[in-house]
Amino acid sequence: MIRSEIIFPNITIAAFAKFMDNFSNGKLDKEAMANLKLFKMLEEKSANEKVFYILSKVPMMSDRDLVMHFKKEQLTDDKMLVVVKSVEHPQDPKTKGAVRMEQYKASLVETIGKDIRITEFSNINMRGYFPMRLLNMVMAQAISK
Repeated sequence: MIRSEIIFPNITIAAFAKFMDNFSNGKLDKEAMANLKLFKMLEEKSANEKVFYILSKVPMMSDRDLVMHFKKEQLTDDKMLVVVKSVEHPQDPKTKGAVRMEQYKASLVETIGKDIRITEFSNINMRGYFPMRLLNMVMAQAISK
């Protein structure tokens, strides 16, 4: 389990909520799409609660996939909770040759002056064989962006 705290200067909670809406609707930028082979909505329970399937390519590794439950809840005008977790689903496409990942992430997003602070708890299990050196490189690239 990893705990992190991130400050985004001059970002409103409304802008962050729009970003999360775009993500949950599969409207991803070119950089995010570069590593995705498939992003498929499996179930839309509401505008703020969805289940989708993601198939990702990982350089020099087997493809990884995930069925993810996404839920965004506005707690107050200046606080939001976003929870994503891996789940089982009857419409799961089960891609042959892909390794099923597991993920849990809970993020509390709060307005602090003109900024937002995200306090996040996450756990990701890539499953299968995944060299720690490669994982460290991937995480370092993700953090630097």
